[in-house]
Amino acid sequence: AKTSSANSAISEFYINVQNNTSLDSNYSVFGNVTAGMEVVDTISKVAVDSNQKPLQDVVITEAIVLT
Repeated sequence: AKTSSANSAISEFYINVQNNTSLDSNYSVFGNVTAGMEVVDTISKVAVDSNQKPLQDVVITEAIVLT
């Protein structure tokens, strides 16, 4: 999701379903799930390769910003 270059994390993000302390001080938390946790659970069960990359694309077609 990012390289060693500053400001390179611009197009991907993590959905955390467990603690990922290795991401601390490298990534910002910017939201939380307020509805549809079953979708997150389904995403978390997608098969991945040895680098934890999904074997098939996971596409979020809609997200709503609550203010």
